[in-house]
Amino acid sequence: MKQLTIIHLPSPPLAQSLRWQGMADRLTIFLFFLVIFALPIVGLFIKTPEIPAYENRKRADFPHIHLKKNDLKLLPDQLEIYLNDRIGFRDKLMQMQIWLDRDLFQGSSSNKVAIGPQGWLFLKEQTPFDQPHPLPELFEKQVQDWCDEIARRQNWLENRGRHYVLLIAPDKHTIYPEELPKCYQYWVKNSLLDALIQKAKSRHLHVVDLRENLLAIKNEKQVYCKFDTHWNDEATWLASHSLLQQFQQWYPQIDNPSRSEFYMKIEPFAQFDLYRQLGYSEVASEPYITIHKKQSSGFVRESIELPAKDLSRFLTYLPASRSKSQNIAKPAKPRVLFLHTSFGARILPIWQESLPELINIPTIWFPKELIEQYSPDIVCEEIVERMLKLPVPH
Repeated sequence: MKQLTIIHLPSPPLAQSLRWQGMADRLTIFLFFLVIFALPIVGLFIKTPEIPAYENRKRADFPHIHLKKNDLKLLPDQLEIYLNDRIGFRDKLMQMQIWLDRDLFQGSSSNKVAIGPQGWLFLKEQTPFDQPHPLPELFEKQVQDWCDEIARRQNWLENRGRHYVLLIAPDKHTIYPEELPKCYQYWVKNSLLDALIQKAKSRHLHVVDLRENLLAIKNEKQVYCKFDTHWNDEATWLASHSLLQQFQQWYPQIDNPSRSEFYMKIEPFAQFDLYRQLGYSEVASEPYITIHKKQSSGFVRESIELPAKDLSRFLTYLPASRSKSQNIAKPAKPRVLFLHTSFGARILPIWQESLPELINIPTIWFPKELIEQYSPDIVCEEIVERMLKLPVPH
């Protein structure tokens, strides 16, 4: 039987070159992933990164470990959040992601912010009403629930000889729909505010609708911030004027100053909320418009900060305050209790010379015990349009 002899011929230069090239490619890929995964892990032991101001939160604490079944199910997610907040070079990696999203791909670096064609920023929400086709029965029920709650509040106060009025601050996309990305135009069509205002009118509820006035002046004056969810003080004055008109129906002696008594001032401002959510570190280019009285009438007020410990269950942010007129020539009524969000906070300086007594409580709740405690003549409440998508606070 013949024996086969295997002869190894020398590899041709091209084949050998390709083999070395393949090894080099694999080594490069290995080193790339080694650096990508090793640097953040090494960074864990060098310095704990700070949470950027635009995230508006504290760093996650190490989770408490309990041996209960439900707690153990949550543990992996809690550990992931803990490690994500402490991973090395976190701020550099996030700035790199922001650069890639914004400058390279021309998109948003946050799933909570939509960027319009002219650079306007809008808040994106994830509720059943932020879908292209919300369920009609869900839509109707939400409107009905809100109207029922508004009616309960108004009736409860009227039965005690007091007055109630609700201001709903429109969302920015309601006033500037043309600045929305095309893919989110359905936000404007699915308007709970439209349906609520119509139903509120039929039930004689005191709800102030600013949309017509804001739409009428927006081409002459910008009324919302381009990089923020909030309106500016052009809209603030309109809100103040409309509410004081409602107050005058009950108390005609209230002074409602005209627009000519104020001037607008453009100030630098770097805390635009949507701009910060995108993680931009540079200062925003948008000016901030604030309102100021041209000449004070000498209306002297005594202002005190209400104790936070008594209000902690209701406050959304601090402080709450109470101010009184020291001018004996002014009438003693009405005493106004103002429940408001951050939109309503800018109304307070405008009211300082119009209302004899003003109690300011920043809250999203309707605190009956505080209303009984302070015995106001008018309860004025301000909420934001997007709150209509949430469960009704009772």
